[in-house]
Amino acid sequence: MPLRFHKFAEPAARAALAAGEQGKFWEFHDKLFASPTLSDEVIDAIAFQLELDIDQFEQDRNSEKVIQQINQDLLRRPAGRSYRHTHHLHQRP
Repeated sequence: MPLRFHKFAEPAARAALAAGEQGKFWEFHDKLFASPTLSDEVIDAIAFQLELDIDQFEQDRNSEKVIQQINQDLLRRPAGRSYRHTHHLHQRP
């Protein structure tokens, strides 16, 4: 679930969900949170490091499915509540 106050929260969330479409959500997630900075370049570099199909990754992170998933998550967040990055959206097995 993206944090509304962070410039790259939504792009990062979309990228992680897109990586998830290729079975690499947690790998992407972990690399995002290990990065000292967050930018478009960092997001793209992680996608390359994980050897994602870049064309599919770009298509998925801009897909209606991913955007709807993020919007639904934001709507479920109670007003005024903040969450840590370990929110229950994608629990590890």
